Amino acid sequence: MSNNLSQEKIAILAANGFNQNEMTSMQRALQSCGAGAKVIAMGNTLLQGWDISGWGHSFVADQLLNEALAADYTMLIIPGGKRSVETLKTTAHTKRFLRGFMDMNKQVVIFSDAVELLAHCECDEGRKVASEDEAVIVDGQLITVSGTDVESNVSMVMDELAGFTSMQKAA
Repeated sequence: MSNNLSQEKIAILAANGFNQNEMTSMQRALQSCGAGAKVIAMGNTLLQGWDISGWGHSFVADQLLNEALAADYTMLIIPGGKRSVETLKTTAHTKRFLRGFMDMNKQVVIFSDAVELLAHCECDEGRKVASEDEAVIVDGQLITVSGTDVESNVSMVMDELAGFTSMQKAA
């Protein structure tokens, strides 16, 4: 894996109940190629992950969603987690933040049930998303991920992200 992502300013959007495995796997993969990510949360700077069948670890948010701007970041990652998704749907800031990335044609990676946010934010029209048959789908700047093999899926996402950032730098 090259360090193509080391200069990227990456936001991870989550709320309590996010899929801890998806988020930490992405964070580790990003760190291994020299990239860092800021965790964006709504309303509280301490987030609780969901680890398969119960509450997982606590994570500190770097910025609150109501203060975050898509213009300040080059990429957005949203881990799944039903509780997190339902909470994120309750604020207009989620719509503003996600739409900002989509409207500016910035890279967006959405895991599992967080793909529901595309429809909630009216960003799903004409988009192809991952399913049980296809674990990782790339549709322009949007990458959606489905399935339980998180490590394998994250590896595929990282390959796609490295290729996308290389193309952007060449343009």
